[in-house]
Amino acid sequence: MSFIQLKGSEKQVSWANSIREGCAAGIPIIKAEIREYLEHEYSDWGQGRIQLMLDFYNEGIDQILSNDDASFWIDNRSLADWERAPAGTSLARQHAMAFRRRHIEANRQKYGELVTALKLEVGLEKAQADAIGTIKSWEEHDRIAAESKVIFGEGSRFHELHQLWLFQKLPTAQIDEYNRLIIDQAFRHAALSDFINRSGIYESLAIGTGPQDE
Repeated sequence: MSFIQLKGSEKQVSWANSIREGCAAGIPIIKAEIREYLEHEYSDWGQGRIQLMLDFYNEGIDQILSNDDASFWIDNRSLADWERAPAGTSLARQHAMAFRRRHIEANRQKYGELVTALKLEVGLEKAQADAIGTIKSWEEHDRIAAESKVIFGEGSRFHELHQLWLFQKLPTAQIDEYNRLIIDQAFRHAALSDFINRSGIYESLAIGTGPQDE
C-alpha cells in the first residue's frame, strides 16, 4: 500500500509513519469486524444495503489514511494497535466498534440520513410482502379503502407531512412519523391491489360480469 508524504519534522514523520503502517496493516481486520457486526445487526437488510453501510465506514478509513499531518498520527497513535489485534478476537471488535462510534459521531447527519433511507426501504419491502392475502372480502376491502382516504387524503397528518417533505424541509423529529405512515400506506395499497388481483374482477369485467354475478 502506498501512502502520501507526511508533513512535519523528520522525527515526527518517522514516528507517524510507523503508526500509520500499523494502522494500515490492521485495516482488513477492522473491516471484517464491522462487516460481521452489520450482518448480525441487520441480517434482514440484504447484502446490497449492508454494502452501502460498509461504504460509509470505508470512507472514514480512507479519510484517516489520507491525513498527511504527522501530528495527527502521533496524537492518534492508538491506531497502530489495529495491527496488534488478532482477527476474531474481542480486542479486534473493540477497536472496530471504537472506530465506528467515532466515525458516526463525526458524520452524524450523513449516517442518520443513510440509516433512515435504508430502514424505509426495508420497511416498504416487508410491508408489501406482509400485505399479501390479508384482505378476505369485499367488505374488508371497502373498509380499508375508505380508511386510507381519511388517513392519507387531503387534510390528513400524512398530507401535512408530505407537503413539508415536498416543498420545505421535514423536521428531523418528524421523519420517523412520516416514514411510518409511508410504510402503512404501502401496506394498505399492496393489500388492496392483491385482493383485487385475487378476486378475478378484471377477468370478470373483460367478459361482462362482475362480483355481483358470482
